[in-house]
Amino acid sequence: MFFNISEGPMRTIFRGYFIVALALLGLIGDQCCKRAAKLQLARGKSVSLSRMTGWVRFMDIAKIVFKLRRLPGGPFLGSFMLGSVILALVADFSVTNLVLWTYVPSRCVFNPGIVLSTTQSSKWSAPPADEYPVLVASNAQITSYINGGMTGIYRKANNDSTFMSQPEDVLGSWNLGMLYSNGSTYDYIDSAGNTSSTLMIWSASVPDGAKGPFDVTIAFDRYASWIDGKTMIGCLCAVSSESESDLNDINEILSWIVANDTLWQWITWLPPAVYTGAGSNASDYSFYNLAQILNSLTMVEGGGDRAYDIPSDNATQGCYILQTWVSSFIFALVAITALALILMFAYLLLLTMRLGSRDDTNNDAPVSKLIPDGLLGWMLEAIRESALGEYPESAAAVSNEQFAINNWKFNTVNDSRGRYMKLSRTDIALVSHE
Repeated sequence: MFFNISEGPMRTIFRGYFIVALALLGLIGDQCCKRAAKLQLARGKSVSLSRMTGWVRFMDIAKIVFKLRRLPGGPFLGSFMLGSVILALVADFSVTNLVLWTYVPSRCVFNPGIVLSTTQSSKWSAPPADEYPVLVASNAQITSYINGGMTGIYRKANNDSTFMSQPEDVLGSWNLGMLYSNGSTYDYIDSAGNTSSTLMIWSASVPDGAKGPFDVTIAFDRYASWIDGKTMIGCLCAVSSESESDLNDINEILSWIVANDTLWQWITWLPPAVYTGAGSNASDYSFYNLAQILNSLTMVEGGGDRAYDIPSDNATQGCYILQTWVSSFIFALVAITALALILMFAYLLLLTMRLGSRDDTNNDAPVSKLIPDGLLGWMLEAIRESALGEYPESAAAVSNEQFAINNWKFNTVNDSRGRYMKLSRTDIALVSHE
């Protein structure tokens, strides 16, 4: 799925969701751990201490499983704890690697450029080969190719760097078919007696001076050499289109051109299309480059040698835009996290209702409040049991409120009995253990 938000904020949104959701899962799960143990005790049953750990973190889960050989909180809640840890790790790696800023095909507003029309008022018998529209037509094909689009004869073209043509942008294209690949000739010497390292020939399928739709035959030297005979590659170039009406439009544009006169004007484009520099052999991209030249020639003619027009309709062109891609796996993790929260909250409500009906109010406090939970609860329980076991007369000093822990300290004492640890209050010494 794609979003018009950059990858940074999008990752922050997902990370924020998982952090908050998993934190809530931990808080709710901690209450479930406490109330599940309290409910069992309120029913008069004993509870394994491993089920009274509360909601613990990853490393604590690993320690408890390693030392006790069982999951903290019991099988059900322990599985949720372990699952939440795995979910957190998977979510973090997934958000990092599956939320990506990427190029997406789209339609963009067409800025002024070449606009082809079969009703041009300015028809050129030989479209200029050395003016700005030639660069626009050629660069548009290169840009589209680099961006992953199609090359060909475009309905409209400009210098937009995000141009990525789509089928609706293309009228058709010139296609080259191989006629022969190893044609031979003797050393080529022109009428003035000059030799050349390469030989290139092209001509139209119509007579000299004639107009009308035409094909082009091209032959060029495979290898650069001043002394050896020429090894020629021959190809036939013809226009094609997916649509018969579009092909008719292309042929209508070509019919305005005096073909061989035009090819003579455009001959200077042949060497850079076939060779990569002085003394080089024919390029592997020769056919592609030659088709690009003929596509450009057709666009310049169809656009009236202008590169500043705006179409009267369909004023968009294929392009790419940057969007953030989010894998469906991320949304699956979002749904799993939400489901886990719902199940845990429902379980908490169930435990709360069952526990509320079993609280014993005959004592000073309900059973649910006397049962320790979490670190502070167990610290308070240690104080309470130590006081009741060894110094009953000081039991009244032990409060059920956890903030009372602040009044106690655990310190080292050295006296005639030796060195031992002592739990004490500022005014009452309660417990000592050697």
